[in-house]
Amino acid sequence: MNKRNLLRLLLLALLLFFALPCIYILTILFSKWSKKDYYSSQELCNNLYVEKYLVFSGGVYGTNTIATYLTDSVNFRMYTGTYFEDDENMSYECKGDTIRVSKISVAHLIKFMAVSTKTYSITFLKRKHKFE
Repeated sequence: MNKRNLLRLLLLALLLFFALPCIYILTILFSKWSKKDYYSSQELCNNLYVEKYLVFSGGVYGTNTIATYLTDSVNFRMYTGTYFEDDENMSYECKGDTIRVSKISVAHLIKFMAVSTKTYSITFLKRKHKFE
């Protein structure tokens, strides 16, 4: 085996040993699906809860990124969105068997603006047994 092939083999080994695990760890840490750091939870209605997880902490100079999940703790757990704590929030409205989830922009403080809204059937979510 000549020096050139040995050098290539060494570089490949270093890449596999150092770079790939680092990339994997970074994608887990900064994933919007991360449930690494529990933040808070609140009860909504009909035994439904919103669980919040800290995805990214901005520290002194930035804002926190929060991931939210809608759950009944037994039948389903569904990712509902990610928001920046300083200028966004999530709003939940229960009406009978449906729940409306809205992402709200609060950047202007005077006028709240819905960025996106989705409606879900609680019965359908319980039947799906989907845990995210």
